[in-house]
Amino acid sequence: PHGETILASRDEIYVAGKKEDINSFIDWISSSDIKSSAKKRIVLAGGTKVGKMLAENLVEHGYDVRLIENDDNSCEKILNEIGGKITVINGNPTDLDILEEAGVKNCHSYISVLKDDEDNILSCILAKRMKAQKVITVTNRVQYQEIVSAISPIDCCISPSLVAINSILKYFTAEKSRISAIFHRANAFIIEVIVDKKSKVCGKTIAECNCPPDVIFAFVRRNNQIIAATGTLKLEPGDFVATVTEVENVKAIEKIFSNEK
Repeated sequence: PHGETILASRDEIYVAGKKEDINSFIDWISSSDIKSSAKKRIVLAGGTKVGKMLAENLVEHGYDVRLIENDDNSCEKILNEIGGKITVINGNPTDLDILEEAGVKNCHSYISVLKDDEDNILSCILAKRMKAQKVITVTNRVQYQEIVSAISPIDCCISPSLVAINSILKYFTAEKSRISAIFHRANAFIIEVIVDKKSKVCGKTIAECNCPPDVIFAFVRRNNQIIAATGTLKLEPGDFVATVTEVENVKAIEKIFSNEK
């Protein structure tokens, strides 16, 4: 994204900043009917460990939660653990009649957390056909990421493996740079680079850094403060600079921030 970029319908936008500022931004861009969780229906497919934890959290945030589970014993266990705070439907989430009984039609979100990836994908496609506003699937196999991303009815996919990788990456800090996250739906990395006092970019503005055009400066962390990465910001020794780019530009970023001539 650059200043002249025009946002279009269905664009997926990644925004970086302080948590409170991001929350304010979401409130600003959201319509009034999106801001409140009250009376919003969310349907979960799968009484897995993730499904139960998610159901409990959604109930605490005031959502009307309905969970579909095919196993009788699991249904009974979920009811005993969560109580009457959610509605549990005993049935197959890939069955249209069960989806209709759960109130998938025009629900705010449909989230499939079944153990089987193919069932998750099929269940989400059926839910979207029933006019669920947003459908989210879990993909346990990393290989499925590109496939699911190309399926237009599915709005979002989450990979537990990729979440784990991103968590582990935060503990591997190189002397000057590190990969701090891998995107779920794009061939891109978030690269965190430290500005050395002998670095070629030290004392220069971001506009003067001469990076490849598809490298985006997300933000700068300086003295535990988050600073917006504008073109006029001058980089100082010790700055942590978060950049977003495709895999092939990682070496180019490291070279730009190095002290090599």
